[in-house]
This record gives sequence, structure tokens and C-alpha cells, in this order.
Amino acid sequence: MCKLYLIPSFGMINQGVIGCQIEQRSAASVEVRVPYLDHLFIEEVAKIPSCFKLKKGRRKYILKRVSEKYLPKEIVWRKKAGFGAPVGAWLKDQLKDMMLDLLSEKSVKKRGYFNYKYVRYAIDNHLKEKEYNAIQLWQLMILEIWHQVFID
Repeated sequence: MCKLYLIPSFGMINQGVIGCQIEQRSAASVEVRVPYLDHLFIEEVAKIPSCFKLKKGRRKYILKRVSEKYLPKEIVWRKKAGFGAPVGAWLKDQLKDMMLDLLSEKSVKKRGYFNYKYVRYAIDNHLKEKEYNAIQLWQLMILEIWHQVFID
């Protein structure tokens, strides 16, 4: 059963989603654990006045100040860096056949949502590295998979 946690200033956290993310990312050696799910810790942090938690628009101010004792300041205070999956590369290599199958003329015309000529143009230009269409192609693939699972 999925549990929802209401954490002050963080909103709701779905334990099932977190567990699923952790399993999937851990299998790929990517760390995504959500810190501070310990309710005792959260209760203590909730007692700290807001002026100490946020300073000059900087979040996690206390955590960062404490971290300065153990890490270089340039690491502690650097901007957040996201992690992007290499979808573009996957679509040119490991997932190319899957993409071509899911976005085949037959599939695209069967759905009737999109102009096949444009979809094929996006595929060809992505594969030839003329344009980066990975996000759009990925979304079309996910839509087709969703359709196969829930509609067909």
C-alpha cells in the first residue's frame, strides 16, 4: 500500500514513487534518495525559525553552513545541477529499432493524432544529427506505449 507523508515545506511525498525511483536509479548506479524522511528529524527542523532556514533567498541555509566544515565552499554553494538521461543517444543506438517500430507509418496513421510525414522528418533529422528531436520523439513513443497498454 502506498503511503503519503506530509512534510512541512516539502509537501506530500509518495513512498511508493520514492521506492520505485530508488530501485530504478540504483540499478543504474544513480543516487536519487530523498533525504530527511525521518519524522523525528523533520519534527526538530520544523521547530527552527524560518529566518534561519532561508537567508537572502538561499534555501537549506543551515545545512550549507554546516557542510562548509566538511566540503569546499565552491561545492557547498554551487548551483544545482540536474541529471539528464541520454535519450538522444539511446534513440540513435539501443532504442532505434523500438522507436522505428513504435513510430512506424502504420502506428502513426492508426492513431490519427499526428502527421506521419512530420514524424518521419523528425526521426530522419534526429538520426542524421541535423536536429535534436529526442524529447519530442520520446514523448511520441511514450504516448504510443500508453495507447497500447491502456486503450488497445
